[in-house]
Amino acid sequence: MSQVREAWLLAGGLLPVEVEPLPDSARVLVEPVRPRSYRHPAFGRRVVIRVVGDSAAVADDRTLSFLGFEPPAVGEPLALGPRRQVGFPQWVLVNDPERAGEALAVAEEMEPAAELARTKPGHAKDLYERLVRRLPAAHQPSFWEQAGRVFLAAGRRHHAATAFERARAAERIHALPVDEAARREVFLEFALAGALPAKSLAGYQAELRQGQSPAEAYQAFRELVLRRAFGGLPPWAELPGCARRFAHAAGLDPDTEEEQLLGELLALPATRRAPAGFWRHSRPALLRMGAASAALRGRLLNLFPAPSREGGWNSPSFKVWWLGLLDEAGALDGVTQPAATLPPEALPAQGAASWLGHYLAAARQGWWAPPHPLVTALLRLIPRMADRLKAEGRPLVLAPRSGPHPGRLDANLLDLCLEQGVPVADPPPAAVIDLAAWLRSGAGGGVRRNLEFVAADRRFGPLLDAAVPAFCANARRPAEELLVSPALQPLVQGWLERTVKGQPHHHGEAATAGRAQRWLDRAATGHDSLVALAGSLEALAPAVGPHTFRRFPDAQTALGEHRRRRPAGGHTARRAAGRTWLARA
Repeated sequence: MSQVREAWLLAGGLLPVEVEPLPDSARVLVEPVRPRSYRHPAFGRRVVIRVVGDSAAVADDRTLSFLGFEPPAVGEPLALGPRRQVGFPQWVLVNDPERAGEALAVAEEMEPAAELARTKPGHAKDLYERLVRRLPAAHQPSFWEQAGRVFLAAGRRHHAATAFERARAAERIHALPVDEAARREVFLEFALAGALPAKSLAGYQAELRQGQSPAEAYQAFRELVLRRAFGGLPPWAELPGCARRFAHAAGLDPDTEEEQLLGELLALPATRRAPAGFWRHSRPALLRMGAASAALRGRLLNLFPAPSREGGWNSPSFKVWWLGLLDEAGALDGVTQPAATLPPEALPAQGAASWLGHYLAAARQGWWAPPHPLVTALLRLIPRMADRLKAEGRPLVLAPRSGPHPGRLDANLLDLCLEQGVPVADPPPAAVIDLAAWLRSGAGGGVRRNLEFVAADRRFGPLLDAAVPAFCANARRPAEELLVSPALQPLVQGWLERTVKGQPHHHGEAATAGRAQRWLDRAATGHDSLVALAGSLEALAPAVGPHTFRRFPDAQTALGEHRRRRPAGGHTARRAAGRTWLARA
């Protein structure tokens, strides 16, 4: 229920006065809202009534007093509303009324910046830069905070965060006295809005330690962390260590406090985008929490963190690390053990096949020098998941129909799934197997399977057969390199014999085989010179190596048939062609 009330308040609504108080961890701080009646000599019997919260009441009173209104008559609370901070120029009216005229003049010139902030935030920033030069140092923090609120209203969180940091910089540079309670409210306001930069947060931690008792500092720090995450900003890398130091200084158990804070953060969507360093520092606590709670194991299993690049941690490397964490925490039991033996809260939300599909999709993203770290990890994981995947019966999609690499199949993963009997979805029409990538997968200690199960499969065997000529044409490497796998030997032999005879079996072979037959025919009939023929044959050179025809004598025999054809005028080119091919054999 508290979440519904929070959403209502964030949308600008009010709550009844008698409503149950919101918890301290709520995203919105509330206060009584009262009617305030103002009279002015120029208005006669007419009364101006404003309904405002207690925090902004003093600023409203000063503003209207500056305009000639009498002190207000204050009524009883009508409702509870979100607490509003005193902005610019109200702050000047409350704290420096002698210079209220200057502040009001600047505030009037700030109005065009609100429109610019939506369409041209850079121009709005330039306007603020010009206006702030007219203000004394003491007014600048409030001015920049108000500028930040304008950017927030325009949906420009990055510019709002910059303005907030400018306010803090003005406090530091000019050594201004600070109202700690008011500044704490401002920090919480911008944290909740998702515009609290890490630089400001780092400086505020030191000030918390200096200006408050250890217990108060820890509670303020904890509240700030949660509100920042509520606002959509992910935790920063050093947060676990900071939380432990604050807790230790407050005389609390760092392990317990860290686990409680992590438990609340894991429930917030922003935590999924936390940097890799945050997860690395949180690993011991997460392992302890996973060992103690099935619900926490399920939450980790369904989290799928997506950290930004940090410290050389690319996405596949982090996902491999995360799989290791899940395994050590016991969370992988949720996809490797029979579902009936596990508590429901420890299971993947969409089933084991869908959970694995997330990592299969990640393994297809980008290009990585083999061995691909995530593919290697999945090759170890899939046998453990095989029984569970077979029990679910939901086919794995190994070749997506859309995305950055539609139809691309990883030969090793496909062969393993077929060996384990895991259901695999039918390949899309554009499905391809990249044998060059398969060859590279064995480098550096990687896994390169023999592909015997792919070759024997009625759905994927033809794709593997078609991958042989594609390998020769695209990678420009001899087909004999594929003979490291016994399962590929009959495919290479069949392709080579068909190519020599000009009888393509697959559409992908048509161009290569057709060119070979035309070149041989032209050589046999003398329609090409020796030089031209040699150039034509050179185009086929990448397809065969020095030992290709020794391994496949039938292909050499088929090629020799062309040497026995002796039409007039063509013997020179024919013999040259034969010598060129046989030299490679």
